[in-house]
Amino acid sequence: MKAIGTKLILLGMLAGVLACNSEINVDYLAEVAPEIEAKVIIDPAPTVITDQVAPSAPFDFVATKGSSSSITLNWTSAGGTTTEFQISYNDDGSLPLDCAIADNLITLSGTSKEIIGLTSNQQYQFKLCSLNGNTIPDLSAPIVIDETTFATCDYSLTSMWLDDSANGYGDDSMTDDFDEFEVFLHAISDQNADGIISVCLADGVSITTTSITSGDRIFINNVDNLHIYAETGDTASLINNRTDGAVDYFNDHGVFHINSNSDSVSLSNLTLHSEGDEGRVIYNNYGGSYTVLEDLTITAIGSHSEGIHFRDGAVGLIKNVSIITDDNLAYGLEMQSDVVITKIDGLSIFTQGPNSPAIEASVNSSGIIMEMINSSFKTVGSASHGIRLGDNGAVLKMDNVSFVRSNLASTNASAMFFNDNSVYVNTSDIVNTIVCTESGGTSWEYLLQDATNAEYTAGTNEYLNSPGPFGAQTFPWGDTTNVGNAPWNVQQQWGGTCSL
Repeated sequence: MKAIGTKLILLGMLAGVLACNSEINVDYLAEVAPEIEAKVIIDPAPTVITDQVAPSAPFDFVATKGSSSSITLNWTSAGGTTTEFQISYNDDGSLPLDCAIADNLITLSGTSKEIIGLTSNQQYQFKLCSLNGNTIPDLSAPIVIDETTFATCDYSLTSMWLDDSANGYGDDSMTDDFDEFEVFLHAISDQNADGIISVCLADGVSITTTSITSGDRIFINNVDNLHIYAETGDTASLINNRTDGAVDYFNDHGVFHINSNSDSVSLSNLTLHSEGDEGRVIYNNYGGSYTVLEDLTITAIGSHSEGIHFRDGAVGLIKNVSIITDDNLAYGLEMQSDVVITKIDGLSIFTQGPNSPAIEASVNSSGIIMEMINSSFKTVGSASHGIRLGDNGAVLKMDNVSFVRSNLASTNASAMFFNDNSVYVNTSDIVNTIVCTESGGTSWEYLLQDATNAEYTAGTNEYLNSPGPFGAQTFPWGDTTNVGNAPWNVQQQWGGTCSL
């Protein structure tokens, strides 16, 4: 049918020429038409590929800050039928519906991509899928990562800059770095009331105090949209070296303290250290909010000290944060009253003293963690639980989290301990978890310990109102037959000597 149609078209074209030129010999046209038709090459129909199986999802998805407007993504291909990849993200940073529906879609064959033209100081969520070689490619399951762009540096700060009043912000008469830095932050806040204020600390900057008076911390009051950071590759520190340890400065001692009328304070790529009893390295008071705490190294030395203390309010993201405490009642992260943390990704806590849970939300405190992934908690002392939640506390999702008892560990500690009315929702969202003890240490007393009225879902009602039948080496999470094969019982290790 296609060849006949082609012949008719050719004859029609020649007839048209004839109509325009009466001198053309009609017999000649009839003679050469078959020869012209024979020389026409008819393209075959395109091949449609449909037989390739769906590709596997890529893995090792990593996001790295580049600048105030760029983020670089890297990943590893799963091979198989994968031929290309597709990245999706939205302009407002929200999570795309899927890899094919978003404000921005990028298809490429490589395993690295710099995303440019982003908004400064904004968190972005990216989805990545593999594509196969079918004519209409199949998408793999997506993997997701988030990263926040740097803020544009409004003020580049050196140590000498604080001491020089000629720049309009330093104070020649002040001798304490914390006091000077606090005055500086409030001065620039007054001039930038409506926008994001970013302060980047130069490489090698160390802001310190040795004050032994109440108030030896950087108090941020009535300052919104503040971001303090050092560029990637640079090193900057804020250190409280108060060493007397004799005076109760519980609410005032530490490094950063934001008040209830300060919102959206972010800290990234800093080293924070506090000496002396009863110090809180990072603290918010009655609703002051931290948006992002990222790439921080925190040490809190002394009894009753804490790495991070949240008191009311919301926290957006805690990412790649390391916390070490070394004394009695020295928590890594404490949630007091009503606290909601949206996401924890890459939080590492090591508490070395007694009565020092890695994460603590005391009785009558509603501490809720929406998602916690890629994190590790290690404790040593008696009653130093991995995580202890108070009334109405919850971790809604947990993936790739480890609870480790040190080889120096003493007795009486639980990997997870839920007080009265704690609610740990949907155990099917707890996967790839490790609970173990280093060789030579005393095992966790309970992998899960619960008090009266702790609640569970996904078929664990038989454990409601019970003090937990889970011994140190067994943990039939949600498994009514106690044989460890329930669909949601997908973990790396429950109890015993750490093998990983």
